Amino acid sequence: MTDAPILVTSAGGSTGSIGRSIVRGLRARGLPVRAFVRTDDRRAQDLRDMGAEVFVGDLFNPRDVTRAVQGVGRIYFSMSPNPSYADATILMATAAKREGSCEIFVNMSNVEQSYMTLDNMSRPDAERIAILGADVQWSPQQRVHWAAERALDWSGLPVCHIQAAIFVENPITLWMTAATIKEDDTIRLPFGDAKTAPIATVDVADVCIDVLAAPHGHEHKSYVLTGPTRKSWYEFAEDFSAALGRKITYVPTTIDDFREQLRTLAPGLPEHVSLHLENLALQNGGGKYIADAKNEVEHLLKRPATPLKAVIEAEAWRFEKGVPNQLQHGDLKDFKRQRFTAS
Repeated sequence: MTDAPILVTSAGGSTGSIGRSIVRGLRARGLPVRAFVRTDDRRAQDLRDMGAEVFVGDLFNPRDVTRAVQGVGRIYFSMSPNPSYADATILMATAAKREGSCEIFVNMSNVEQSYMTLDNMSRPDAERIAILGADVQWSPQQRVHWAAERALDWSGLPVCHIQAAIFVENPITLWMTAATIKEDDTIRLPFGDAKTAPIATVDVADVCIDVLAAPHGHEHKSYVLTGPTRKSWYEFAEDFSAALGRKITYVPTTIDDFREQLRTLAPGLPEHVSLHLENLALQNGGGKYIADAKNEVEHLLKRPATPLKAVIEAEAWRFEKGVPNQLQHGDLKDFKRQRFTAS
């Protein structure tokens, strides 16, 4: 069904940067795209300018979702953290199943799902802490995502789970670091000396584009995507320094400091989202969030994964003093990848 449109959800919302990048990449290959957006605004017009068909609807509305999947052959599903995330996932899967023409259902997931098994979730506290590296539960968002993935696995659809590590462009690793770097050239996060491997959004988008463009062989697979190298935030501070051309220092903080900073920078953030970010901070600080860097990106894309330094260089404008803090990173259309080998 190469002439059938590819449905891309969250093409213009708060997760819209990766969605728009997927639309752009698919259109660059001459593939037809139906971009699902919540609001018909400037971002929707940008998608039309790319040559995409824009579908305006609500991912929780059965009528909208049923109409959106009509005639599509491939689906990319993603949405912002939401207590009812599983509801939307199951609705999309049900509509796709009834339509009967789905070649691939690409599910935007997270790396936690790769070890968030029922056995691990039901272990005694001491064993759970050993797995997570910290005395923390999985967040409400991680739990509803887990339920959604189980439903997708049971659906019989040709699902491909993209289990990505925390994005370099995540609010914690980009937005919150920008706020303190602009203030006094420090990175203040509660990670201690734990190591992690955040992934560049451009790599996740490129993997999704490849899978959607040529789905054969990706059905019923899960891909764990990480950055190229596990580093501590002392080491990442050196990457920030090199990218920005000035000395950036990492100063470990506490989770209470993190909560206060989050409240200050995003006073209206929904509790569900703030709890998820807090849990991500605790899990990353435990040192077990990413046990080792994977080579899936290089295997799938036939090129090295993009290092954090390259992303910071591309986003350097947001670290300049006087620039307002912004949660949403820029559209990846202007991201010029620097193909360094990981260091």
